[in-house]
Amino acid sequence: MCYRLALAILVVLGAALRSQPVWARDESICGVWATSHGEAYIRIYRVDGLFDGISLPSAEASVAAARAHHQPVILSGFAASPDHPGLYRYGRIFDPRNGQHFQGRLTLESEDRLKVYGYLGFSWLGGSTHWRRVATRSCSLSADAATAGKEHVP
Repeated sequence: MCYRLALAILVVLGAALRSQPVWARDESICGVWATSHGEAYIRIYRVDGLFDGISLPSAEASVAAARAHHQPVILSGFAASPDHPGLYRYGRIFDPRNGQHFQGRLTLESEDRLKVYGYLGFSWLGGSTHWRRVATRSCSLSADAATAGKEHVP
């Protein structure tokens, strides 16, 4: 009886996990995002299981082109929450306007909307903004590197 109950619970949990929306999966944060006022583009990618984001000179640019243009890393070290799909925590946010670093949290509110929350010390001492996805790209930088020499960057 316990065996059947345990099996039934596993089947239900497995179905629930498979039925998560695409935007709630671990790699769905990857891609190119426009900041709230569209003044910058950030490419989010995965490095050693954590998520980083670098400022791009244009929405079509690769990470290699961004590095060649000495673009800053805006997001670093974000970990996907195992308990809350679409939530990324424990990372750092760099504000290039004032050179300040913040602790941060990213929340994927929909497939094309990312809430970026930065704070100093205590999570209630902060503020948020929303970014809009402009392109979906692989989390892998190897795919990005394949196009590095093929784009036009002014």
